[in-house]
Amino acid sequence: MNISCKVIQDLLPLYHDGVTSLETNALVEEHLQTCEACQEEFHKLQEAVDLALPSPEREEQKTESLKKVKRSLRYKRLAVIAITLAVMIAIFIPVGMWMSIPCISPPLEEVAIDITEENGILNIHSVSSWTVTMRRAFYPDGTDAQEGERKNGSALILSAYYTPLEGLAAHFDGSEDELISGLSQWAITEEGWWELHRDDVEYLEDMDKMRTEYPDQPLPDYDQNAPRSPEEDVDFLYHGIKEVYYYDGLDAGIWGKENDELLADLEKHGNNP
Repeated sequence: MNISCKVIQDLLPLYHDGVTSLETNALVEEHLQTCEACQEEFHKLQEAVDLALPSPEREEQKTESLKKVKRSLRYKRLAVIAITLAVMIAIFIPVGMWMSIPCISPPLEEVAIDITEENGILNIHSVSSWTVTMRRAFYPDGTDAQEGERKNGSALILSAYYTPLEGLAAHFDGSEDELISGLSQWAITEEGWWELHRDDVEYLEDMDKMRTEYPDQPLPDYDQNAPRSPEEDVDFLYHGIKEVYYYDGLDAGIWGKENDELLADLEKHGNNP
């Protein structure tokens, strides 16, 4: 039976620990005899186990490193506690509660966003001091379709929210100058869906075969109900992304808003990057 390298590599930790059956051992060993890539992964696994074995010198270095980390964390905790106490004393409680709400979003000028389309895939590259998150808002189609069944397209909404307290902490420890780079990919055609998920589908099919042929063997956890095609992917379901917005509203954030409210809010706070 021709089993993919991905399945064999998932079985290597179980094979190394000796918890697989003789049949599985034979299957893994037969594959290792002819596959250099899986041989290399198995050697790396063995080396990692060897490095994990305790030694007096390594334990001493580990203890000293932990002490340094604890000291650093203690100083940071003290700084954060001092800032928090100063804020709570200086202002009244409602404002103090507001300090913990993710309600600040940097303007689009402070977030670098590059959008490209290739092979039916929408690539969103972002660089910001804060993690750029994404959410879709579905356009109404004039029917009583259930959520997840609308087919009139959607808007992809990008935002980089943070709390006032996080902003203060970043200002004082200098982390606001540390940029975070991210890439998000969205399939906008069936071709794009397969481009993104083909390896996952092949892996699922291989795992299904293993479950059928070796029902009593331990296997890595995997989602047996994961979609095998665009038609099975409820999240895809031809929800074509028609527009991309960057949301810079200064309020309690977009994540708790309903779909219709979110669409209406885009008229005030949505910017096309």
